[in-house]
Amino acid sequence: MISSSDQPGAVQLFEPQPDLLYAIDAVEHLARVSRRTILVYCRYGLVSPVTEAAQDGHYFNAEAIQALRLIEYLKVDCGINLAGIRIILGLSNQLERLGAKAGMNMTRLPESASDLPKSRKTK
Repeated sequence: MISSSDQPGAVQLFEPQPDLLYAIDAVEHLARVSRRTILVYCRYGLVSPVTEAAQDGHYFNAEAIQALRLIEYLKVDCGINLAGIRIILGLSNQLERLGAKAGMNMTRLPESASDLPKSRKTK
């Protein structure tokens, strides 16, 4: 398997810094998800901004950007609807909590887009 780092001149996906907050405009570019779609995902409870919109606008952390990338992967590449994605994310969080309770390192969904399998769709 050839990774993007093995190919000279290959474009690498930007990984957000874990200690920074990103405005919704930056998140739109980093996650490759439209502002409107991000707000739909927020209303649906799939991702949450770190700050309240009424105060300073929508700001997101690195975890939210990775979640947006995962949501888009599940929706676009796997064909899963938002209800299914909500279930998948909820079960993943439950599994992580149970694993933490049991002191085990449970398998988690990929945290970055580079960890996701290649799309099975043919063009």
